Amino acid sequence: MTDPVNPAREPVVITKDRSGRLRDRDNKTDVTLEDLARLVRDGTSFVVRDAKSGDDVTCAALAAVIIDADSRAGPPMLPVSFMRDLIGYYGSGLQVLLPLYLDYSMQVFVENQENLRAYMEDAFSGTNPAASLEAIGRRNMALFERTMKVLPELYAAARNPEEASKIADLRVQIASVRAQLGARGASLSAG
Repeated sequence: MTDPVNPAREPVVITKDRSGRLRDRDNKTDVTLEDLARLVRDGTSFVVRDAKSGDDVTCAALAAVIIDADSRAGPPMLPVSFMRDLIGYYGSGLQVLLPLYLDYSMQVFVENQENLRAYMEDAFSGTNPAASLEAIGRRNMALFERTMKVLPELYAAARNPEEASKIADLRVQIASVRAQLGARGASLSAG
């Protein structure tokens, strides 16, 4: 895992001691949850490790960032019903599948956000906004249909740990479909 801004740079290593205090291992400085949020927004790769065991506790640290932000930033970003559903999946057969699905859904959301931004630019530059919106809709429908075809295989692999390698293969297939759709979307917005 390297820094996306500077691929040659290793991720920043932050340690968490027993009291919960976070420290930048290299700079020997304290790190706050807001500092972690800023690193995420800046696209800086980092890993949070337990100071004693060396275990990766990045997920728990990021969850703390979300809780901290939700307590200060107005209405919560994650609805209570979503959080309850998420907790309900722990220990179920879908615990393996859900992270893949959520990661994939967030990537699609980010791509749609970029498409909407391009649509707005087209709408204000005098081009045909309806055609741009229609192209985005077609792309999303194709992506949804392909996802629905892959989900049964992901679910079957999640229920059978011996087939975990299928998940990796499906991830590669999904990335390929996403790249193909991205290329088609770029040609549609250029045309």
